[in-house]
Amino acid sequence: MWCRTRGAARTRPGWIPTTGCPDSGEMIGAVDITGPARTFHPTTLALVGAAAKLAEKHLETRIAVRDERLLVRNLPHLVGLRDEPGALLSPRGRVLAAQPDGWLAERVDLGLDPADGMRVALGARGEGVLEQLAEGYLLRLHRPGARRRPSLALRFLGAERPVARLDGRAIRLSSRHAELLMLLALHPEGLTADRLATALYGDAGKSVTVRAEMHRLRVQLDAGIVRTQPYRLQAAVDADFLALREALRLGRARRAADLHRGELLPASEAPAVREERDALAVALRSLVLRSGDAEALWSYARTEEGRTDEEVRERLAVLLPGGDPRRTLAGLGLDPR
Repeated sequence: MWCRTRGAARTRPGWIPTTGCPDSGEMIGAVDITGPARTFHPTTLALVGAAAKLAEKHLETRIAVRDERLLVRNLPHLVGLRDEPGALLSPRGRVLAAQPDGWLAERVDLGLDPADGMRVALGARGEGVLEQLAEGYLLRLHRPGARRRPSLALRFLGAERPVARLDGRAIRLSSRHAELLMLLALHPEGLTADRLATALYGDAGKSVTVRAEMHRLRVQLDAGIVRTQPYRLQAAVDADFLALREALRLGRARRAADLHRGELLPASEAPAVREERDALAVALRSLVLRSGDAEALWSYARTEEGRTDEEVRERLAVLLPGGDPRRTLAGLGLDPR
């Protein structure tokens, strides 16, 4: 998109290439080449136009990465609707996936202030209900009397002060409550108080202690989110450590490296948490080294563990193309941040 502008006194009229957001189409920036006539050169316009296009392409790439992340993390929520029509939407309402395919247009008007549970008009299809995810929304058809499954987002990788989001509402967690939620997310079939006690405290753990903590957690999260006999989560769980696990299982090195923002609950000393934390760390390092993917290795090299890993640096120095400034950083052992 191009905008015409007029220059001030002794200034040549110029064109302003503007950069539009690929997600919404809104103008978000401009490269203004208006200036004194004597500075004008025929190639300037092409250069600045190319700069605007490059900015748009960069935004498109970032949005594509975000879209893929949203899809990988949240497709289970869409599948969980079973035969009910639904869709995964970007934060601005673009339809990223829908079931059945094609039942929605490319974009849904979310209104001025979309929030969890908000109804949106779907034309002849009736009304839809938005359920807020950690990124974007799950859309389902509104059915009077239908019971909605709450969403629980857990971001525990690198989290010194863990926070859960229940239907978009932030809930500050104690270390013990974060550990309990992590274990329940890893075991959707449920865990008994005895197994939780062993996982959290080792052989000295007592089930009565777990029951007391679980009672406090259930009160904090609202009734019904944590079910009993055995303890299990009654919610659509979106957890970064589960997404990392899945990426590692599928051998997606670049995806796994991008997801890894730090150790799992780094302040926790619970035996089961330490075991899971170490397993993720070992599996991630092994995958990125085996992959031969320079971008995955570079992402890993920027983590706390990767910055001091000489084998990762040596591998990067080999894989990065000549002239890439990151190759020099990796070869010299400098901090790649």
